[in-house]
Amino acid sequence: MNIHSLGLPVAAALVWAGAAAAQSTPDTYTDRYCTLVSDADKISSTGTRLTDAASILRQDRANFHRFGKADPDDLGDASFATAEARARMPAMIDKGKLDPAVAREINQGNPVICTDIFTHSMVVGISNAEALDPTPPVFAFAGQWKCGAETFQITPEIFNDGARDRPIIELQEGTDYSYTLFLTDEAYITVSDMQQDSLTWFSSETKQTLGCQRIK
Repeated sequence: MNIHSLGLPVAAALVWAGAAAAQSTPDTYTDRYCTLVSDADKISSTGTRLTDAASILRQDRANFHRFGKADPDDLGDASFATAEARARMPAMIDKGKLDPAVAREINQGNPVICTDIFTHSMVVGISNAEALDPTPPVFAFAGQWKCGAETFQITPEIFNDGARDRPIIELQEGTDYSYTLFLTDEAYITVSDMQQDSLTWFSSETKQTLGCQRIK
């Protein structure tokens, strides 16, 4: 098909259809990193003082990937190695979650932040650890979930099945970005297909696979 033969209405329709298709892509969990927000991350590549959290986080990734100015304990990511990818960060944060208190700490302090990255969005939180940990406390599966007729609460340390708290003794991340949560009684739970508001849950005890929707 010769693109030059397209009339303006047809070309505009194709552009609209492409944009609509991109927006309909599920917002799937893809990556995670933690980093120290240092004073160097608050100065742009042109020497301007940055005053908003999204720009500071973008500069942090530029310092890591492009300029070789990573802080000693910064962790890498597989999402923001190019300038084009980093340019998407403010819009991804707008579509995700960055609490005002977290944004204020990024702008005014030097926190360690951990970020869950999805296809179209980012969820940014502050790590309570004194040093960076390759298994940060911000996880896409953390929260309260409605799974069929059941309501579950999941943290990195505890799985509550609606009746009791069950300690999680080990977390294993799969190559498909799933997580297996091993419980103290040799049972395990696998969470996969994680998006901001949904995931798939499997129990080794009941052999059930359930689709879950986030409550909070």
